[in-house]
Amino acid sequence: IDSLIARRIALSKTGSRSGRTSAGFQVQIYLGSDRQSAYDAQNRFKSLYPEINTYISYTEPNYKVQVGDFRNRMDAQRLMSGLKENFSTLLIIPATVNTSQ
Repeated sequence: IDSLIARRIALSKTGSRSGRTSAGFQVQIYLGSDRQSAYDAQNRFKSLYPEINTYISYTEPNYKVQVGDFRNRMDAQRLMSGLKENFSTLLIIPATVNTSQ
């Protein structure tokens, strides 16, 4: 288990190429207790927007799928408007986002 935790920490550290983060927003596209549904939502989003980062997190008892690294709420709102046809529950969430640009 320790090796899995160490691997997960290493992966999360390399997730941001520049290592810089700031306060921003993400769009939450899934919240629920079913792991497979979370991965299905992530895959469905990636097929529509392969260039936008996706993040899955688990806080007992729920999985969350959040997408994007937006510096302002307006950019997150634009994406959310385009997702309404494909995802039923959408929220804009304040988050620490990667600022690799």
